[in-house]
Formats: sequence, C-alpha cells, structure tokens
Amino acid sequence: MGPLSRPAIVPSLFARHQEVHASEFFQVTEEGVRRWRMDPLSLMEDRAQHLSAAWNDTKSAWPALIMAIIAKSRASFLLDIVSDLVVAQQLWEFHQELAITTCLIVALPYLMLPAILGPSGLQRLLCALHPSLKTMLQSLGHRPVLEGIVFAALAVPGFLLVDVSFVLQHLISEPATPALFHYWTLRSLVEVAWESNLQVALQSYIWIRQENLFGVMAPFSDDSDASVNIVFLGVSIASSALATLEGLSKLSTFAALQTGSSRWRFVQAMLRGGQGLAPSNLLNDMLRQKRVEVAEDLTSLSRYGWDSLCRAAGQSKVLRSLTFDGRFLQKFVDSTDFIGARNSLGVIFQNQKLQELHIANLPHQYQQHVDKSTAAHLALERSELRRRLAADPVFAAAVQGDVEPLRLPTRPGLLQDLARCGQARALQVLLTEAKHSTEETARALWFAGEEGHGAAVELLLRAKADPKQVNPRNGAFPLLMAANYGHTEPVRLLLEAKADPKQVNPQKGTFPLLVAAGKGHTEPVRLLLEAKAAPEQRHPQFVTPLELASGEGFTEVVEALRRGSG
Repeated sequence: MGPLSRPAIVPSLFARHQEVHASEFFQVTEEGVRRWRMDPLSLMEDRAQHLSAAWNDTKSAWPALIMAIIAKSRASFLLDIVSDLVVAQQLWEFHQELAITTCLIVALPYLMLPAILGPSGLQRLLCALHPSLKTMLQSLGHRPVLEGIVFAALAVPGFLLVDVSFVLQHLISEPATPALFHYWTLRSLVEVAWESNLQVALQSYIWIRQENLFGVMAPFSDDSDASVNIVFLGVSIASSALATLEGLSKLSTFAALQTGSSRWRFVQAMLRGGQGLAPSNLLNDMLRQKRVEVAEDLTSLSRYGWDSLCRAAGQSKVLRSLTFDGRFLQKFVDSTDFIGARNSLGVIFQNQKLQELHIANLPHQYQQHVDKSTAAHLALERSELRRRLAADPVFAAAVQGDVEPLRLPTRPGLLQDLARCGQARALQVLLTEAKHSTEETARALWFAGEEGHGAAVELLLRAKADPKQVNPRNGAFPLLMAANYGHTEPVRLLLEAKADPKQVNPQKGTFPLLVAAGKGHTEPVRLLLEAKAAPEQRHPQFVTPLELASGEGFTEVVEALRRGSG
C-alpha cells in the first residue's frame, strides 16, 4: 500500500502506516469512523442541536409565540431605561454625581442619533411612524434655516418620540418597511456602543462599592440607608447586559447575511440608513417564519442585496415556503453579474427543509439552473431526491434520525444521498456496516462539500475519502465546491486533510481561491491563503483572484489577498 497523505485524520495509524496490511488498514479506519464524535460532550451537542431545531419548528408553527418573543424584546428595552432611571433616582439621595452620570448615559443614544441621522433621517422616521405629520414635515424641508432651528431644538425629544412610537406600534410585530427595521437595528447598535455597556460598568462599580465586595473599595457611606436597592440594581445590570447581548447577536446575524460577516461594514451601512443592503425585514422574516411571500418591489435590489436574500433563505432553519416575483432578475442577464446572480439563486436550495418555492416571471436564462437544483433537493416537488426518499423507507427513516434500518443491506447511492442531506450519524452507521469503494466515498464528499455539511465532510475524510478526487463530469473537486459556496468549516477540514489549495479544475480552469474571492467569501479566502494558496495564480482568461475581487467590490477580500501577496 502506498504512502498515506492525510495524517491529520487518523494520527495513531500514520505512525506505523508502513506496517499495516490492507485489511487491517480498513479495520483501523472503520474503528475511527465508529468512534467519531461518540464522546459524551459530542452526544450532548447532538441533543442540543435536536432541541434547537425542535424549538425553531415550534416557534414557526405558533405565530403567537413569535409575537410573545417580540413583546419580550420590547419590554426589555423599556425595562432597561426605567430601571436605569430608578437607580439614578435612588442614587440622587446620597451621590448626585453618579446619579447625573447614570442619566447622561441613558440620554447618550438620543444625543448620538441626531448626529448620525440628521434632520432628514428624523423626518423620514416620523413620516413613516406618523403619516399625518408628512405634509408639515415636508414643508420644513423647503425652509432649510427653519428646519435647522427646529431640529436643533427638538432633535432629542424627536428621537424619543420615534422610540416611543415605534415600541407602541410594533409591540408584537416587526416593522414591514425596511427604513423602520434598519432604524431599530441601528438603535440597538447605538445602545450597545454608547449606553448598555457603560451602564453595566457603572452600576457594577456602584454594586461593588455599596456591598464592599472583596474589601477593595470603601462603601459610599456608613449609613446603611444610603444605598441603592439591590434588587433594582441587579435588574438594571441584567437588563443592560441583555441589551448588549441582543444587540451583538443581531449585529452578528445580519453582518453574516449582508456584509460577508464584516461587522464594521454592516455598521457603516446602518449609518447610511441601510443604503445598499437587502431589506433586513425580509431577511428577518425568512429566518423566523415558515411561509414568506415577498410583496415588495425588488427592482432596485442590487446583486449583493440579492445574494443576501438568497443566503437568508438558504440558511433559515424554519422557512418552508417562499414566493417572490423574479422579474427583476432580468437586469442581471446581460451584465457581468449574471453568473453570480444565477449562482446565488442556487443558494436558496441549500435549505433542505424548503417544501415550496414559487418564482413568478423568472427569466428563462435561470430556469435550467432552477430545474437542476430542484431535482437535487430533498423536499421540493419535482425533486428526484424527494422521489427517492418516498420510494426508499430506509432513506426516509435515516433522514428522520432512525439509523437502525441502515444496518441491513441497502441500495447503491444511499451514501451519496445521505451526504447531500448532511445526515452525519446515518453516514457513520452506513460506513461502518458496509464497505464502500473509493469512488463512492469521493462522490459523497463532493456532495457534502457542496452543501456545506461540515460534520459529514469530517466523517468522510476520516473514512479516507480522497479530498483531491475530481468529478469527471465537470472537473470539480470538494475544495473547489466548498470554496465556491463559502462553506468555511468544510474548507477548513479539507485543507487540514491536505487538499491542494492550488488545484485547478481541468475543464474550466477555476481554482478554490479564485471562486472564493469572486464570491466575496472572506473567511474561506483567509483559510486558503494560510494554506499557501497563490494570490497570483491566474485563470486561463488571465484573471487573478485579486482582479476578480476588485472588480466585484469585495474590499475585505481584496485586503486579505494583498496581505497574502505581500
């Protein structure tokens, strides 16, 4: 047997690979697959994922539960402000400076928002919340001097009115207009940056002084009555900390969908009122709701906004039905954005729980791609994979988590179907109960890498699937497909398994760094560069990754490539 090339996968084996007979090698590999993620912590993680999926399904099935979650968020916002003011009122009796500081921190967002959004931003928000004020506010726009005076005098109470109006009008629902949704997202970010963190720090200091914790700071006073009620103080600290966590969670979620996980670029876009982004209210609906019908006109949507919408639909854990008018996609057909727009459409099909997809007025140039993706989908009508699922009770049971039938003889091709669906535990049983050819495991690895199933990729690599195997039909290989779709975890695993970061598709001339850079996938680009991918490597049409990323406007990718070149 020849030298083995992936010591990171089964370390104990490679210390003595020269002595191992082929049959013994299979047994050792089989044992590695059998013991994969069977430790208590991994099993607990599996259980947590199942519970999370069940919780997401429950939320999407009960609209009242979503309303309750939104109402809780609004109540937390109000509780944070009220608890801070109560603490300030109690502080006033024995420490006026700290009371004033607490009030100033509460007011900070209302001092920062006017500076960020200006008169036009306040006017736009008030018109959206109170249409009856539209005529009066628009008349001010024709008198710049008067508008400036009114704004200077009423900016702080104006934004306070915006917040109160927003909470009252959207107590149990998210806003349906992008402007209001983007404002509330910006409001959360401002609170994280200038209010909640400072309140946590200040009130933690008050608590430590007041309770004389660790004896490091003297109490404010020897008088036991000169103190803030510990319950109010605890509620204020907890509500501020919760506001910070919710704001950071929202920032991470939407930055991942909108700006390639770049938080700073997302914040900059929020400062511009969401200009250049996809409507975040639609992204939020796709992440939270079972059925989404896009009623908005998407004509002005940019290529990158379209990418974000597709990414949200593809990553959603609850979305089952999506309907939209695809007429706007015609504008990409005769431009350099066409291939990217078409590939982004394919990202929607990564949501294997999607049961209905209705695209009205879809330009015919996209239809073949949609038909091909539909045929390979698990749950959509007209899906070849769905027909196999219906005809194969063993496959159907495995998808539902019942792996016992896999211990009996199974049909050819089941390994690839399970890899495409990301059923890692089912794959584990199938790989240990039956022998599979190198070609079969390689095909399974292609599908797992393309769909972004990191656990399945890890397991197949442990089963010695070849990370460099080329698909004879299209010249693709696992690393190329994972990089093309921006699947960070599969890219990392494949590189650790010694996949070649410079490998080229023999039919099309593409290579992993080129496709990742051309799609704006920052993290896969960084991983490839760390693995010694060559930024100067050229496509036969004389395009480098740097040139492609520059042309697409992916600034973070461009910076990473320039650092890699240096």
